[in-house]
Amino acid sequence: QFNGTKSSAWEKRKANAIVDELQASRHGKVKETLIIDGVEDTGNKAIDVFWEYFGGKPKKIADAAPVQEKPKVVLSLHHISDESGVMEVKEVCKGKLDKKKLNSNDAFILDAGTSVYVWLGKGANKAEKREAMAYAVKYLKDQGRSADVPIARCSEGKEPAAFWSAFAGKDSGGRKHAGKTWDKKKINCWTL
Repeated sequence: QFNGTKSSAWEKRKANAIVDELQASRHGKVKETLIIDGVEDTGNKAIDVFWEYFGGKPKKIADAAPVQEKPKVVLSLHHISDESGVMEVKEVCKGKLDKKKLNSNDAFILDAGTSVYVWLGKGANKAEKREAMAYAVKYLKDQGRSADVPIARCSEGKEPAAFWSAFAGKDSGGRKHAGKTWDKKKINCWTL
């Protein structure tokens, strides 16, 4: 167990409880545990082994992770359809989005900046519904975007307010709603 130098007594206690649970769940197979108090702690070979596992002992551990800037992304809407006999994704508008471009017979990917929505029209066929999420993941990868960007699947008529705010030119806010519970039956929108 590693305790950072600024760990509170409660954090140390919780970490120790987790270590105890792991030991108990392994039915006596754990022969040794070690508590490392900060980077300065030395005097045991197991500490060196611990730091080797992580690529070497750092000189200092930062108090907080560096803040990453929000990427500059232009809002865009992409049409997913197999009308031609082959599943295709085509950009239909960029920058200022037009909700009139949404077609009930197909699926769409809405890049709302800090999140991506997969919109399923009521008349979208099974293949379009099945493949839409995979195309959203591929879209993010092709754009060089992080896998941390949330992808939400929304059914026509049951879209969350954040979906429509993108059409008004507003960033959807990404994970700002993290920790809040959503009534999935009410909005029919799942985040991947």
